[in-house]
Amino acid sequence: MKRHGYPGLAGHRAVHRDFVKEAERFRRQLNAGGNLSEVFLFLSRRLIDHIMKEDRRYMAYLPGGKENK
Repeated sequence: MKRHGYPGLAGHRAVHRDFVKEAERFRRQLNAGGNLSEVFLFLSRRLIDHIMKEDRRYMAYLPGGKENK
């Protein structure tokens, strides 16, 4: 992202930091006997949302990107 001049890099990194914090919270809940299906729903929704929204913003900055800058 940095190499391709993506201006949203700092925000993208923050999104990843937040995801790691949430995942860690779920890990602690699972270790305490939490619900695995809740973790699956969280991960699947977050990953799909992240790829379809956050990562698509970066596409325009890749060679041959089709989105508008």
